[in-house]
Amino acid sequence: MDNVNSREHLAWLDALRFIAAFLVLFCHSRNDFFLKYNYLPVDQQGIGAFVFYTLGRLGPEAVIVFFVLSGFLVGGKGLERIINGSFKLRGYVVDRFCRIMIPLCTAVILYIIVAPIVGKEYSFFTVVGNLLSLQGIVCEPLISPFWSLSYEVWFYIMLFALALTTRRKKIGLVLFFICCLVYTRMNALYLLMWLMGALAWICRPRGGGSIIYGVV
Repeated sequence: MDNVNSREHLAWLDALRFIAAFLVLFCHSRNDFFLKYNYLPVDQQGIGAFVFYTLGRLGPEAVIVFFVLSGFLVGGKGLERIINGSFKLRGYVVDRFCRIMIPLCTAVILYIIVAPIVGKEYSFFTVVGNLLSLQGIVCEPLISPFWSLSYEVWFYIMLFALALTTRRKKIGLVLFFICCLVYTRMNALYLLMWLMGALAWICRPRGGGSIIYGVV
């Protein structure tokens, strides 16, 4: 669902995804394995260290890029399918469920194995809450990077709720209302970023030979 038309290959999106993923990884690595910049000896606070630490602070901005890309590739295409009546509820649920739960369950199981070894404590409630993507809503993230995952899941649920209103209006509206309640506990600005990405897809140029869209 998050891939554009199979005849189109957006190389610039692949590059943007890689850069954003690298910056997120780099940010977490810098925070965990390196001293803060102001703790460095003065003779080590050169231009190289400055650039290194500046890049290591761009993780939050890179996550926002991911949210916009998700809105562009998933939200926009989903809205387009809702409008033209081709949105497949079951296929969407299966696709999103597999995409989220396979890596999430693997990460949670790995954490449960490793946590006792490194002296970390966790509760059954927190584990279940994270598996249900309720971190930041009713429980704390099991590990800090999980904070963004709950946003992504609830983006997907909101899109599903909108699609559901076209088939089962009352159930869809109830689910949409639940999503609105959830976002009273979260930062709705990230939802705006996701919607901006979706709007970009809806308003995208259709010319296959454009400088932005390369056809393979």
